[in-house]
Amino acid sequence: MILIEIDYKYLGSNVRKKRVHLNMTQEGLANQIGISTSFVGHIERGTRKASMETLARLSVALDESIDSLLIPPELGITSKYSKEQQMQAKKLLEYALSALSSDE
Repeated sequence: MILIEIDYKYLGSNVRKKRVHLNMTQEGLANQIGISTSFVGHIERGTRKASMETLARLSVALDESIDSLLIPPELGITSKYSKEQQMQAKKLLEYALSALSSDE
């Protein structure tokens, strides 16, 4: 069994770096993924945990794979998929999220 403990401060740091790189405000990111601005701040500080759905939405909004947001490269578990496979996975994730949104 593989045990990986999520470092929420690492996740938050990655979210903040990518958001800033994309010239997004916390408010803009929050609006895009359907959470409050204060919750984005909590995620970035590592003081609150994001649901899988929120992680998926962050991944799409920030154009970053979930594994790269969560797992430090020193663990050697980085994405082994081609850019094309990653794009296909992103499209599938966007489709799944839109299906979830239409059910609400």
